Amino acid sequence: MRDCVEDLSWISATRYHLIIDDADSVLTGSPGERGSFFRILSGAAEYWERKPDFPEKAKVTFCVLLLCRPEACAEFRKELAGI
Repeated sequence: MRDCVEDLSWISATRYHLIIDDADSVLTGSPGERGSFFRILSGAAEYWERKPDFPEKAKVTFCVLLLCRPEACAEFRKELAGI
């Protein structure tokens, strides 16, 4: 999965926005995979933030927006803080 969000050279864009609706429900039956999934997304955002500017390419912005149900928001934030 990491390659899917870190190797985007085949797409000609300077911004990537990944929006995950109902993110608090993602992989709830597989806690290990759930943690890995969110760590990979976090790592991808950090990867693109650290990537140096190259004269022939514009800086790339990579954002992840996690949407969740209002009643699950506080618990979901705690979970993500532990990742």
